[in-house]
Amino acid sequence: MRSNFYIVAGLAAFALAVLYPGYWIIELSFLEEDFDNGQIINGLHPNDVLFLVVGVLNAAFYLFIRRVLVDDHNYTKLNIVFSLMVALCAVFYGGTFVLDMLHGIVSQTLLLDILLFVSVGCLIAFGILDLVIGALLIVEKTEMPTLIKAYALVSIVLGFLELTVIGSPLSLFVFPISALLMGIHFMRPPEVIEIV
Repeated sequence: MRSNFYIVAGLAAFALAVLYPGYWIIELSFLEEDFDNGQIINGLHPNDVLFLVVGVLNAAFYLFIRRVLVDDHNYTKLNIVFSLMVALCAVFYGGTFVLDMLHGIVSQTLLLDILLFVSVGCLIAFGILDLVIGALLIVEKTEMPTLIKAYALVSIVLGFLELTVIGSPLSLFVFPISALLMGIHFMRPPEVIEIV
């Protein structure tokens, strides 16, 4: 039976798989309305709480993966990369939230420029880190479970989409796949290799 850590990690991954695309679909529909009304940033609204929840779940997701790789597979090569992903989540989600709170204090044009810079910069950084995660897990000589290998392949696809920036909207559908794969992995009993 899996410990409470794995159950929490699995439930968090499943929640992220649902909330991540849900939030962005809702937000993008509001953004379209904002463009129609001549408003780009419209201050705080209830979606901001969901945005922060998604950010916390996203950061926790990478911490959970790092811990599972270390605890179950004695794999530490990606520790720094996963720490960078957590820091990047803090910059992206925290920074965007702070910018949203500055609406009305700082000019809308300046906020939009900063938001665009932060968003595109973080997107490219996420893409690079996702490619590194996927590539290192794929070429790892140590036997990794099938779900982790599948996660690595999805990470590579996600990284390419994020790096193109133009293809990044497709990540709304690709990232939840990686969260589901790892959620299933977290909840499953560990794969034990019998030595005879």
